[in-house]
Amino acid sequence: MTINKKILFIALLFVALTFPVAIYAADQVSVTMGNLKQGFITIGAAVVVIGWIVAGILYLTAAGGPRMEVAKKALIAAVIGTVLIIIAVSAETFIAGVFKLGGAGGDAGANGGAGNGGINNAVDPAGEMDM
Repeated sequence: MTINKKILFIALLFVALTFPVAIYAADQVSVTMGNLKQGFITIGAAVVVIGWIVAGILYLTAAGGPRMEVAKKALIAAVIGTVLIIIAVSAETFIAGVFKLGGAGGDAGANGGAGNGGINNAVDPAGEMDM
C-alpha cells in the first residue's frame, strides 16, 4: 500500500492551513451562539407581533360571522407564540444562572450570603483594615 506523495502533501497542507482557523473558531463559538440566539429571538418576536396584528384585524373584521373561528384560532396562536418567546428568554437566563459557578468575584458570605462583591476587606491580627 503506497501513499501518493502529492496526496499526502495536500492533506498535510490542508491540515496545517485549517488548524489555526479551527482554533480561532473555537474561541468564537460562544459569540456566534449568542448572536444566533439573539437573532432567533428577534425573528420570533417579529413574527409574534405580526401574528397579533393579523389576529386583531381578523377579529375586528369577523363581525360574528364564520370568520370568527379563524380569528379565535389566530388569537390563540399569537398568545402561544408570545408565551413561547417569553419562556425561551426566561429559560436561557435561568439556565445561565443555575450553571454559573463562580460569580462576578468576591467570596461567599459566612452564612451563604452574596459575599462582598470582590472587595477584600480582611482584618489583620493588629486590628487594621487591609484594603
